[in-house]
Amino acid sequence: MDERLRFVARLLDGEAGGRLLFEVWDRREEIAIQHTASEIVGRALSLDPASLLSPPYHDMAMVRADLAAAGFTNLGFEILPERSRTGSAREAAIATCQGGVLRGHIESHAPDRLEEITEAVAAALAEKFCTGPIDAPMQAFLFTSVRPIAP
Repeated sequence: MDERLRFVARLLDGEAGGRLLFEVWDRREEIAIQHTASEIVGRALSLDPASLLSPPYHDMAMVRADLAAAGFTNLGFEILPERSRTGSAREAAIATCQGGVLRGHIESHAPDRLEEITEAVAAALAEKFCTGPIDAPMQAFLFTSVRPIAP
């Protein structure tokens, strides 16, 4: 069962009168540091970069349809533009390669290359942004809804 179907199944188990509040990341291209890191890690491991991150669930129409199908009403949606700030390209590379979901992929495919791949990501981030502090865009979506109490 894919991630979206698991999510919908959990929605169906929700209590009547319950309020749902959840957040999902926008397209990976809108999360600049993570996108760059996944591209470099994907190349280093000969994997599709998109397969390295959580499955996308950012199609507004799909999410609204899933919520409605699960019986939720009063659907709300908000775009949350934010900034990702780090002290340097190296800090960003360490955070994404050694402290995030990408680490599991690196360790399962090339455990002896963690530092090498982290350095490659740092170089790519420095080239794209700078060697000093980075202030890059990222964006998420916030959904709210209510499951009505049955009459």
